[in-house]
Amino acid sequence: MFRQVFPIEELAKANPNEAHLFLSELENMGKDIVVITQNIDGLHQKSGSQNVLELHGTLFSATCPKCKTVYSLPREEEVPRCTRERPKGVCGSILKPDVVLFGDPVQHFPEAVERIQHADLFVAIGTSLEVSPANALPLYAQGKKVLINRDETPMDHHFDLVIRGAIRDAISGIKGKLTSRH
Repeated sequence: MFRQVFPIEELAKANPNEAHLFLSELENMGKDIVVITQNIDGLHQKSGSQNVLELHGTLFSATCPKCKTVYSLPREEEVPRCTRERPKGVCGSILKPDVVLFGDPVQHFPEAVERIQHADLFVAIGTSLEVSPANALPLYAQGKKVLINRDETPMDHHFDLVIRGAIRDAISGIKGKLTSRH
């Protein structure tokens, strides 16, 4: 059941898309980039981004709820358990993936708000902006705000620029504009 609910092995095979790679390229060019994501797939890190705030956690680690030992995932067991030695033997508790489940607090939210408040530019890419509290993040931005999304969102009117269409096409156009200036 654990592997059906959390398909870690399948996610580990996934590759970053154009948006992931573009953000990583900007960071490699020396831009002060912080990626704030609701995704739990680790693709931003896989693309090379170093400064990533995962609001909903990651599927690639799990924590023992009893002794708080953190483990890397995936592991071989069908149901991963804590192997930490304790005074009365092995802990043995079932590990909880480090993802936000219903009722759990969102991770890194205060840090995300702080970074957004001081950013020159806030860009939201591929999001419905319907999941709370992350949908409120654009409201904290003091700088220019850009939304790149295929569909309309309830927050469109809060953005200075809305680019409607496929993310791949939008990123390609932005890259073209940036490289033609140099």
